Amino acid sequence: MINSSFSAHTLKALSWPLLLEHIAHKCRSALGKEAVLSFNPAISGAERGRRRQIIGELFELKNRLLALPPLAEFSDVSTALDLLKRGAVLDVESLRAISQIAYISTALAEWRDDLPENFPAIKESLIELKSMRSLYAAIGAVIAADGTIKESASPDLARLKGRQREASRGVEHTLDEMVYNLNQKGLLSDTFYTIRSGRYVLPVKSEMRSQVGGILHDLSNTKKTAYIEPEAVVQYGNQLVALAGEIKEEEERLLSMLSQEAAHYGAAIARALTLAAALDALLAAANYFAQYECSFMEIVPKETPIYLRRIRHPLLLDKGIKVVANDLKLTSEQKALMVTGPNAGGKSVLLKSFGLAALCQAAGLPYTVADGSKMPLFADAQVSIGDEQDIATGQSTFSAHISSLKSALEQLAGPDAQTLVLLDELLADTEPVQGAALARAIIEAFIARGALVLVTTHYTTLKMVAEEDKRFFNIAMGFDQENGRPTYQLFMGGSGSSNPLAVAAAVGVDSRIIERARELAGPEHGQLEVVLSRLNQRDVRLSELTKETNALKDKLMDERARLAEKSRELESERAHLEKLVRAELGKEIAEVKEKISRTIAALQDETGTPKEKMRRVQKARMDLMLLQNGQQKEEEELPENYIFKVGEKVLVNNMGQVPFIIESIDERKGEAALRKDSLRANYALKRLRPYKAAPKGQAKSAKDDHVKFSIPKITRAERAGMRLDLRGLRVDDALSECEHFLDSHYDDGLNEVVIVHGHGTGAVKEAIRSALKISPYVSSFRSGESAEGGDGVTVVTLR
Repeated sequence: MINSSFSAHTLKALSWPLLLEHIAHKCRSALGKEAVLSFNPAISGAERGRRRQIIGELFELKNRLLALPPLAEFSDVSTALDLLKRGAVLDVESLRAISQIAYISTALAEWRDDLPENFPAIKESLIELKSMRSLYAAIGAVIAADGTIKESASPDLARLKGRQREASRGVEHTLDEMVYNLNQKGLLSDTFYTIRSGRYVLPVKSEMRSQVGGILHDLSNTKKTAYIEPEAVVQYGNQLVALAGEIKEEEERLLSMLSQEAAHYGAAIARALTLAAALDALLAAANYFAQYECSFMEIVPKETPIYLRRIRHPLLLDKGIKVVANDLKLTSEQKALMVTGPNAGGKSVLLKSFGLAALCQAAGLPYTVADGSKMPLFADAQVSIGDEQDIATGQSTFSAHISSLKSALEQLAGPDAQTLVLLDELLADTEPVQGAALARAIIEAFIARGALVLVTTHYTTLKMVAEEDKRFFNIAMGFDQENGRPTYQLFMGGSGSSNPLAVAAAVGVDSRIIERARELAGPEHGQLEVVLSRLNQRDVRLSELTKETNALKDKLMDERARLAEKSRELESERAHLEKLVRAELGKEIAEVKEKISRTIAALQDETGTPKEKMRRVQKARMDLMLLQNGQQKEEEELPENYIFKVGEKVLVNNMGQVPFIIESIDERKGEAALRKDSLRANYALKRLRPYKAAPKGQAKSAKDDHVKFSIPKITRAERAGMRLDLRGLRVDDALSECEHFLDSHYDDGLNEVVIVHGHGTGAVKEAIRSALKISPYVSSFRSGESAEGGDGVTVVTLR
C-alpha cells in the first residue's frame, strides 16, 4: 500500500478544506468537527481500511433502517478531567458535561452489544466503551436539568432549604406590612422591597431615612434612595445568611462527593470522549455522502483501467445546483486525458472533481460516484489551476506557470511515481503554435515519469495528438449549437470545439463584431472547426449508443440480481416449509413409534401364537415405514366397479407412493393381505388404489429416488441350517435379516439357532440382543461358548 502525501497547495486548489467544512456541519460535537477538519488523505493503509469499513457499515445501517449510533451533543471535558486528576472539586456545569459523556458511553456500549455480528468494524471501534450508568445516575440525582442542585439531593439539604423558605416567608410577610405602612407616610421611593448584599432592604427616601430604623446597606446612584434593612427583619436576615452558608457547605460536600466518583471513572471518560468524537466524525461523513447517494470507489492497481460512474462535484450539489452526472473511463494505456470543449462548459469542474475523488480515495471516504466505480491510490497530486501570476516576484503569468510546471516535474521520482497531475488551460497564455508544442512536450515528460495527466485545453493541435499517440485520449464537454450554450455532458473520445464565437454570441456580443471575427479567423479555421464539429457529432452519437447499451446492460444485471434474490427468497421459504413439514412428520413418527413400543410390550401378555403376534408387530412397522417414506397425499377415488386381483401392485391411500403386492383377498371382510419384501399386513380394500407405473423410458421422480425402507430385502443373509451371518451389515439391515431368519425357521421345529454378528463397534450385537428380548419367537438367548465363537455370536433358543 502506498503512502500518500498531498501539499497544502494541492488540498486548497481541489477545495479539500471546504469539503471537510461541509461534512463537519453534520457533527454533533465540537470535538467531532475538529476530527473531521483534521481528515487528511495522507493516512496509513490500515487507517484507510478501517475508515472505509466503518463508514460502509454505517451506510448499511441506514439502508436497512437499523438504529444508528445514539450520539447526542457533548462537550470537551478534557480540562475537567485534568482538574479531577489534581483532586479538585468540579462545578455544576463540568459535572453535567461529564454526566453526558457517561450517558453516551453507556448508550453506545449497549447499542454496540445489540448490534448484529455483521457489523464487525463498528463493534471493534467501540470495544473499549464501558457502561457508566451509576455515574450519570449519581450526578442526575444531585444536579437538575437547569443546572441547579436538587433539594432532594440529601436529607440535610432538604431540611436546610425548608428552614430557608420558612425564614424567607417571615421576612417577606413583615416587609409587606412595612411597605404598606411606610408608603402611606410617604417615606419610600418605591412600593417594593429588594435585596442588597444578601439582605432584605426597603427603598427609603434619603431625607427620610432617620425616620426608619435599621441598617443602611446601600445608596442609589443619585443618592436619593437609601436601602435600609429594618430592625424588625434583622434577626430573620441573620438567620437567612447563616442558612445560606450551611446550604452552600452542604452543596459543596455533594459536589465533592460527585467529583470523587467521577475521578474513579477518569480513564474511561477520557477514552469515551475520544471514541465518541471519532464516531461523531465518521457518522457525519456517512450522513453527508449518503444524502447524495455516494459510493466507495474500488481501490485498484495503478495499471488498471479507471472507471468513474456518474461522477459529480459534491460542492456544487451542496449549492443546490442541478449537476449533470458523467461517466469517465480510462484504459491502462491512456496516460493523458485531454479535456476539450467550450468556455464555461465544465472542463475545470471535471478536473477538480476528478482530483477531489482522488483525495477521498486516499482518505478512505466515499465520493459522489455510482457503484462500480474504481480508481487507484495516488501518492501525490500536482495541480495547476487558476492564475499563477506572482506580483511579489515580478513574474508574469506565463513565467509563473512555467516555474510551477518545472517544480512539479522535478518532484516526480521516476517512472513508478503514482502521481496525479491536473493542468487547467495548459500554457494558454502565450503564442499558440509554440505554446501547443511546449505543452505537448511537458505532458509527455509527466507521462514518462509515471504520472496520470488530466489537461484542459483549447489548443487545436493538442486535440489532434490522440489520433497518433495512444497514450493521449480526448473527451469533449458538450455544446448545444442551436442555442449556443454548453450542456456539461461529457463525451468519451470526442474532441470538442471551443466555440468562442458562439459563446460570445450567446452572451449578447454585437453580431457585427462576431461576423468580423469570423472574417479575420479565415476559411481554414472554419473548415477545421467544421471537421471537429462533425467528429464531435459522430462521437456524441457513439457515446449515446454506448450509454444506451450500458443502460440496457445495467437493467439486465439489475433484473438478474432481482431474480437471483427472488430465487433465494423462494429457496429460503421452501427450506422453511420443509423444516415445518419434517417437524410435524417427526412428531407423528414419534407417536407411532411410541404406539409400536406399547404394542410390542403388550404382546408379552397377549394370547395367540408367535406367528400372530409377529404379524401384528409387522403391521405396526409397515405403518411406520409408510409414514416415514411416503408424503401424505389426498385420497383418490377408486374407479367404478374396479376389481382387485391377487398379485396386483397397489398403493394405500394416504400412505405415499410405495407399491405393495396383493397376496390374498378376503371379500367377506373387505380386506386384502399386502406384501412388501418380507413385510405383510392387511388393509381395507376401500383404502387401496391401482398402482400406475411410470411410462416406459420416463425417468423416476426425485421423490421416488429417495424412497427407502426400514426393512430391506434380504440380499446378504446367509441361511445355512441353524446359522445366520450378519457381519458387515448395518444395524437396520441386520435387524431385518434377523427377523426374516427367525420367522422362516420358527416353523421348522428347530430348538436352537446361531446368529453371527462379530464384535466390531458392538452396535449390531447390542441391537440384535435388544430385539431378541422382545421377540415372540425367542425363549432365551446367550453368548456363544469359546468353541462356538465366543461373544461374537448369540445362541438363540426358540419357543
